[in-house]
Amino acid sequence: MSMPDDQMHQMPPAQQMPPVPQMGQTNFAPGTPPAQGAPQHFRVSLTKVTSMVILTQQRRAVHTGTLEQLEKAARAAMIHNLTLGWWGIPFGLVWTPIALARNAGNMKKIRALAAGRPV
Repeated sequence: MSMPDDQMHQMPPAQQMPPVPQMGQTNFAPGTPPAQGAPQHFRVSLTKVTSMVILTQQRRAVHTGTLEQLEKAARAAMIHNLTLGWWGIPFGLVWTPIALARNAGNMKKIRALAAGRPV
């Protein structure tokens, strides 16, 4: 018994992959593969240190976005740390270089992931 050609090459509906969306399309089913050429999104933890003589605050936040968006957030965190992090004694002087090094290391990993290099 033979099947017509059009039935032989069809997969059952449960096994069919959803179609790849077009760039800019927002109404697609969960589990849909990303569009060709869509920007990759990454997640990075950045630390900000704020000091005022005897008070020092350290805050970590997770940022999600494209590499360009994360570079902008990392630059803002670095400027914040360099201008407001040093003023607390003694913790501002300790936590600020640690936060700068941690943020730089996290961004180095994100850049490697974006370039397709192993971390």
